[in-house]
Amino acid sequence: MIRQRESTLAFLSSCFSCIASPPGFRNQLKRLIKTPKLHFVDSGLLAALLAVTAEQIAKNRSTFGAVLETFVFSEVMKQVTWSDQGYTLHHYRDKDQDEVDIIVEDEQGALVGIEVKASATVHTSDFQGMRKLLDICGDDLKFGLVLYDGTKAKLLTVGILVISMLDGGPSASGQVMCPVHPRHQNSSQVAI
Repeated sequence: MIRQRESTLAFLSSCFSCIASPPGFRNQLKRLIKTPKLHFVDSGLLAALLAVTAEQIAKNRSTFGAVLETFVFSEVMKQVTWSDQGYTLHHYRDKDQDEVDIIVEDEQGALVGIEVKASATVHTSDFQGMRKLLDICGDDLKFGLVLYDGTKAKLLTVGILVISMLDGGPSASGQVMCPVHPRHQNSSQVAI
């Protein structure tokens, strides 16, 4: 079973369907001994493999979080790959299971943390990983960005900004749309 899983992951990686995001730590040795986080490059493929439909998401949002996080990771990955600057993508998870879904690091070591929440509300407990990352990285963490399924953008605390994925962002259309999101199921437009 383990060999079959490893060969399937190797196949998906070789087809550029799946990518591993290594954990981000200041100590390179720690980075090597922690488990990478796997992301599908195509959130639609992931949703199909999980047999997730918009109707199922509307009833039970538990699987939506993974699909949404994969969608955001894929969009961030696309942005950093065409950039003239060198960026790497990581994630943060500690022994307490507090995490930051995506960490973007530039060549100078400046960091941006991105947390993806599939819920329509956010609570202070949702940002424990971002706060820990801020404590660990200090001034190197330029800001934390929390994307959520709610309706309002707000500054949570100094350095952590909460933005609604429904209100849009800095795109030409002013909309951030996820193809598997129940509110966007009839749209073919995806803009970040």
